[in-house]
Amino acid sequence: MGLVFILMAGTGHSQQVSRQIDSITTNQQAGLGQQQNWETSKVWLTGVMLFVFVQLVVVVVVTFYITGRLKKRLKVIAARVDELTKETESSTTQRKIEDLREIVQLAMENNPLFLNRFNEFDPGFVKRIFHIAPNMVAVEIEMCILLRINFDTKEIARFTKSSVRSVEGKKRRIRKKLNIPSATDINVWMTNV
Repeated sequence: MGLVFILMAGTGHSQQVSRQIDSITTNQQAGLGQQQNWETSKVWLTGVMLFVFVQLVVVVVVTFYITGRLKKRLKVIAARVDELTKETESSTTQRKIEDLREIVQLAMENNPLFLNRFNEFDPGFVKRIFHIAPNMVAVEIEMCILLRINFDTKEIARFTKSSVRSVEGKKRRIRKKLNIPSATDINVWMTNV
């Protein structure tokens, strides 16, 4: 019986050793599995990082490309705007010169449309004169406009079919109403109003 016990004890011991060996083998296999999982994770993480990096590079390249195209487009648009502005200013200046010629011609003909046409050309002038001197009459306003377009006393007399003396009297009354000093050229003063 003692031998059986020893054999059983040996069997128990061998079972215990066997279990320990199985446990070590399982742990090694688990360690290998963890190492394989870790290596698989490293490969996956490297792949993800590479994908993100490639995407980032693509975004940066596309951004620079689009920005470059937009800058070129903006330069073209800015050049076109400058060109159109110059054309508009040129045509506006040319139109104003033509309008002023028409106004001068109407004044020389003593045409009643002269006042209306001038008010279309410079609508603020008469308002500014009335603001300074609200008691101005129509003849004096007409005289102010003639002075603004730089007619001298003799030309005003000739175009309005008046005497030079009468025009000088109107100019004196206008100076007084508008408080223009006698040392100041009335034509220049009217231009600056």
